[in-house]
Amino acid sequence: MNSHRLIAVVGAAALAACLTACSAGTNTDASASAAAGAATNTDTASTPDTASTPGAPASAAPTDPATASYTAPADNQVAPLLTVTHIPEGYSLAENTDNDRLLFSTASSADDFYNSSSGNAYMIRLADEGTTVDTVIQGNAELSGLDAGAFTTTGEASVDGETAQTYQGGGADPNGGNYLAERGAVVTHNGKTFIIEGIALDKSSQPTVSEEGFNAFLKGIVWTD
Repeated sequence: MNSHRLIAVVGAAALAACLTACSAGTNTDASASAAAGAATNTDTASTPDTASTPGAPASAAPTDPATASYTAPADNQVAPLLTVTHIPEGYSLAENTDNDRLLFSTASSADDFYNSSSGNAYMIRLADEGTTVDTVIQGNAELSGLDAGAFTTTGEASVDGETAQTYQGGGADPNGGNYLAERGAVVTHNGKTFIIEGIALDKSSQPTVSEEGFNAFLKGIVWTD
């Protein structure tokens, strides 16, 4: 799977506004402590995974109180709308070039993530009005070259009181190359729709996205209004 395809699958479009420590005076600080809940979660390419139970709520937040501290660019459209209170160990806000999303990755930038031999990320991005879990699945299938059956709905989860529709899927590039795994949720709050994704990429074998880790990330999202 070439890098253009992968970018389209997991985030579509370009990669978000460059985040630098030296952009003084243009950044908005966001930091919070997650509610008590479960141990820090990481996604791995080698750990087997199970599908979400349809209709099941997101699992508890991490047991160790996780403190998320990140600085989003001032023009980022997502940062004013929510706070991410749980960022898994080893992840940080990655540099990218679109202002309609936040990307937390094991790589320092979106380019590094998509071009690395393996990596994991969580992304929160704004979606068009009317976006549903079915349209996200269809779009991912078309853009990745995977069969639509490679993605499936998995029920519901809660995002700070809002009900999200969830899905999972992935597979190998039918033309050979990279492997993708993804868990996602589509949720609407105050008239704005968000796609929240847990993404794993690998060039040599099929990775997985931990259900527990993804649900903990969902649990750590808090609306600002």
